[in-house]
This record gives sequence, C-alpha cells and structure tokens, in this order.
Amino acid sequence: MVVLMSTLSGGVERVPLPSVFQLWNASAGNSSQTSPRATLNGSCGLGVAWGECSVLDGQVHPLHIAIPWGLSLGTIVILSMPTVLLRSRKKERGLRAIAANLFQFLGLLMCCSFVGDYPIICFTLSLHSCVRLLVQLEISDAFVGGYGWWTLRYLTVWTILCLQLWFGPSVSVIRWPTTPPGSALPCAYLAHLIGCLLPDLILTYLRWFVAFVKYIKIRDD
Repeated sequence: MVVLMSTLSGGVERVPLPSVFQLWNASAGNSSQTSPRATLNGSCGLGVAWGECSVLDGQVHPLHIAIPWGLSLGTIVILSMPTVLLRSRKKERGLRAIAANLFQFLGLLMCCSFVGDYPIICFTLSLHSCVRLLVQLEISDAFVGGYGWWTLRYLTVWTILCLQLWFGPSVSVIRWPTTPPGSALPCAYLAHLIGCLLPDLILTYLRWFVAFVKYIKIRDD
C-alpha cells in the first residue's frame, strides 16, 4: 500500500506540505514572519552518498518525516491508556506487551535516524516502518478493550497513507508527466527496496530480543 500511494501521489495535483503551513500562517496574520530563507533552512539537506537521489531529496520537508512518527506514537499511547489506567487481572502482562510495542517503535525510529542525511531514503523508510509497525503490533489478550479497541490503529494507517497521497513527496515507481527529469525512478526503486526489507529485518530482530528477555527469570534472594 505504501508503494501504491507513493506512486499514485505522482499522478494527482497535490499541495506541498510546507505550503499548507505557510497559508495557515498567512491567514493568522503571521505571513511577515515567513521568509524564503526560513523555508529553505527548514527543508532537509541533500544526501551525498546517493547522487541519483538528489532530484527527489529537495521535495522532502522535515514535517513529512515527523508526522508519520508522531501519529504512530500517539496511536500507540492513546490505545494503551485503558490498559495503563484501568484495573485488570492481567495488567502486568498487558504492560509488558505495551513496553514491547514501544521498544519496537524506538528501535525503528533509531534505525531511521541513521539515514537522516539522505532525505528521500529517510522519508520512505519512515513511511514503510510506521505502517508496518502499526499493522503488525503485538495485540495481547491482556489489553483492556481487547482486539476490537486496537483495530482503531488502522484509522491511523489510512490517515498516514492519505496524507502521503495528497501532501507527501512523490516517490513513484512509474514515470508521470510531473516526475522530475533525471534519475528519479532509480532513486524511488532504491528507497522502496530499503523500505520494504529493512523494517521487517529490524522488527524480527527486536521481537527475538523481546522474546528472549521474557524468558529470563530473575531470582529473588
């Protein structure tokens, strides 16, 4: 779905995300505080290792990367609140499952931060990671509200995908009339390849680590 939405975004007339906030500031009377220099400084820097991605790097704004992570974290925290705040016979097991989900979130976030110098790679990896994490969250029967409550996370998944379609940078795997000339397609293939493979590898490793920790018995002296 991430690849599909990223491709379709190249064929629709979208509003760049920074422009939305500039219009908001202008309507609030703060347009005088926004300058071209400030907008330029707010954009991500260009990658240096993958020169073929420079044609797409300029489309990425820090908000494009921050919003999926913020929505994912907010969803996990909000859906965890009943288990954290309400009484339950299985509360200890529920809290361990919540901690495991947050641990996986932080692990993916840290891995994405390592490619922060390459904006389009970082953005695509973040998009794939957030969607993959939300879809594959560990849902325990110890959670208050049960599986029905946690299906609300799919609303966040569709929100992230729709935001990508209308406001996100186009990382299309086919050429549209609006596709920048040059090496946009090889860069998109590379970005989606990393985004499809790396989150699964990271989540598998983190889940093995969590499963190992669960079986460690601490002796009470």
